[in-house]
Amino acid sequence: MNPESQNDEQQENEISIPINYKYSRNVPLSYVNQVMVQGSQHEMVISFFESVLNLERTDEPDLMRKFAETGIDAECVARIVVSRSFYPALVETLKRNMPIIDKEQLRELLTQLTEETSEGE
Repeated sequence: MNPESQNDEQQENEISIPINYKYSRNVPLSYVNQVMVQGSQHEMVISFFESVLNLERTDEPDLMRKFAETGIDAECVARIVVSRSFYPALVETLKRNMPIIDKEQLRELLTQLTEETSEGE
């Protein structure tokens, strides 16, 4: 059997199954402004956090010094686990669907995701 007829035969045997996405009423919707990515050999854990104070919008030096000493709390509002093999597709989907307003901000986000992925290995 030649390779072309083998590929045609494989394509005939493949079945495309559509996915019907459904949202449960129990799935919470939360605003997040922090993310942590941790990896293991087979999976990636992505944790989403909301901090009460958005540091990017705070320009009060005294308040910033206080938080530099004490830190701020960020509450985990959601965690997901994906297979390590699915993770690159997830990151690519996020990049493709993110409205690019500030290219520098996008570079920083991708650098952060890459560094966090490397740390988890």
